[in-house]
Amino acid sequence: MTSLVEVTRDRGVARVVLVRPEKRNALSGALIGELTAALRGLAQEDDLRCVVLTGAGTAFSAGADVAELGALTAESAEAFITRLHGACRAMRDCPVPVIARIDGACLGGALELAASCDLRAASVRSTMTTASAPGGIGAPVMIRTASPSPTVGMSSAPAATVPTTANTTGSSSAPVVSAARRANPSMAVLSKGGIVAGL
Repeated sequence: MTSLVEVTRDRGVARVVLVRPEKRNALSGALIGELTAALRGLAQEDDLRCVVLTGAGTAFSAGADVAELGALTAESAEAFITRLHGACRAMRDCPVPVIARIDGACLGGALELAASCDLRAASVRSTMTTASAPGGIGAPVMIRTASPSPTVGMSSAPAATVPTTANTTGSSSAPVVSAARRANPSMAVLSKGGIVAGL
């Protein structure tokens, strides 16, 4: 079976890539499970200095897999959300900085993942929204996972203040950190706590 999450390492920097480009890296249960396992595994590595999370193709992630959501019951929907929150928790528990490298769409549940990272770097063509997917899973659950960590290239506001409405925000239209604006759209280098990660 083809892996839905690829992990590569270079001098202490782990690059974690969501690999469903044909589905814009939609978050299926299987992908979420692989992501959680990958993050938990990386957290055990002594030489790990930084984790960069990104998506293959033209999107960071389109959010929860709509096809999979269509088959959910009330019980299985709760299980799906719990699984997603498990991935978010794995990122927050990681002992080194986790950076979301956002290029393209970052929607719904994917924005939850990004909010759980220590830092977010977004290209000028990126789009973020908490709009709910069909079936009602969406914006309200972000309240449980947002964390007050800095956002680069999207907004200077902490993640905890990201609106839980269906508004769409482009990275170039929101207030941005001036240093991050200079880094867009290439997102070449970020530094945090003396750790430099090539994005």
